[in-house]
Amino acid sequence: MNIAFLSFYSGMNNRGVERWVYDLASRLSEKHSITVYQNKPLKINVPYRVFPANLKYQEKDSLLLLERLFLDHKSVKVLQFTLKVAIDLLKNNYDVIIPTDGGWEPAIVRIITWIRGSKMVIVGHAGIGCDDANNLWSFPNSFVALSSTAQKWANRVNPFVKTVYIPDGVDAGKFTRKGKRITLPFKNNYPIALCVGALEKGKRIDLIIKAVSKIEKLNLLICGRGEQESELRDMGNELLQDRFLISNFDFEVIR
Repeated sequence: MNIAFLSFYSGMNNRGVERWVYDLASRLSEKHSITVYQNKPLKINVPYRVFPANLKYQEKDSLLLLERLFLDHKSVKVLQFTLKVAIDLLKNNYDVIIPTDGGWEPAIVRIITWIRGSKMVIVGHAGIGCDDANNLWSFPNSFVALSSTAQKWANRVNPFVKTVYIPDGVDAGKFTRKGKRITLPFKNNYPIALCVGALEKGKRIDLIIKAVSKIEKLNLLICGRGEQESELRDMGNELLQDRFLISNFDFEVIR
């Protein structure tokens, strides 16, 4: 099969959806022809075709109303990205196109798939809420829900779209208790609460810091990178003191 992924943030970020696209595209490329449309090229060799759009991009905060209308800075950039790669999408006879960025992207991709007679598949990484509702109302051929609850919700939002329930997988050969252990600088033997996520406003990492601060004899380890790192570090040090640590690890060493 000839399959295309659209992943605007690939090449700029290496987390969440971007890593999912890389892993899935790499595995599928063993038996299929894969192209990943992304904003920036990767710095590593990959077994699939990469089409970089190379748009200038800088993180900016936006009003919630603009985000809901997909008129915020991120959504506009995703729109520009989708329009830029649209010609190449039309030129290639893809069997399946998988948009991952939401906003205007799924609607444009759906038009392209109608023209070319291709299929559009969307995976519900956004989770229950307006972003995946927008994805569902773009009428994909299939919507992949990551939980049974999300599948039931999707069926209510748009009962005309076929939904399937497929949780994201974990490589049990890598994530085992047999891996190397690290020593953390906590000065106590309290249990450790682990939070993994990008250190950005939308992830609301501040809430877990506040929550753990209300629990005695519990450490908090946050793993991630992002523009809020300094702010979150200051909050954690103030509320949790020696029960708090922010660090980050590459995917290859988290086992």
